[in-house]
Amino acid sequence: MFDRCAIAKEIAEDIERQKCSTDSKECEIATEITNVIIRRECSLDFLAEEAQKYKNYDDFEREGKYIYWHGTDSPAFTIFNPILKTKEEQFWNPLGNSNVMYVSNDKEFVTLFGKYAHPVIIPPTANILRITRSKWDIIGLNIVKKAYKNVGIDYWNDLTLSEKMEINEALKDVPYEGLYDVYIYATVNRPEIAEQLAEAIEKESTKRFSKYDVVSFWATNDPMGNATEVLIINKDMQKTIDLKSFWKATQER
Repeated sequence: MFDRCAIAKEIAEDIERQKCSTDSKECEIATEITNVIIRRECSLDFLAEEAQKYKNYDDFEREGKYIYWHGTDSPAFTIFNPILKTKEEQFWNPLGNSNVMYVSNDKEFVTLFGKYAHPVIIPPTANILRITRSKWDIIGLNIVKKAYKNVGIDYWNDLTLSEKMEINEALKDVPYEGLYDVYIYATVNRPEIAEQLAEAIEKESTKRFSKYDVVSFWATNDPMGNATEVLIINKDMQKTIDLKSFWKATQER
């Protein structure tokens, strides 16, 4: 996982350093190119362009690209800080460590997790791992097998057929719920290692997803079935935005 904006600025500096030392024409062209690179990676031009398509804010909020929602009992914030989560929001996360930020495309759905729904923007340049149902069958089971190995249990040789069937059944659910159920089964079948297994699942999920900016799952436990589950891992993208003020500003241009 990389800070694309910081890397873009470094590249721009290198290009200008090489091209602006001798030839003024080359320097002019290099500056123009690097400005494009920086605008692409560091600005919200992409969002402004999208916002200008909508003459009504509600339509932009509902239909605009790049907009996701974070549900919380915490008031608006500019930078996501897990340490400042309200007490009720601090919990074990089977899909990665507590530093990930959960968002969804569905504003109404996220209000199940808090009274506020804050808009968050995922830029088109984000490095996104999109996990489909079929991909999860492989990824989810690999996370569980490695987690069991971390606590000294070989998935294939040490678990009973019944335990393996329970795990496979659990993983048919959406990812968060499925991994949580794997832990619940362990509290019944192998209570002596259940808590260690929970920690190992979180560790393996973190390891599997940490190289991406964002991980997007095909579904979550939305009773209506329309919401996606999205984890923002890149801290530079864990920001809320005053979306209405932003939209208004684009209409005045």
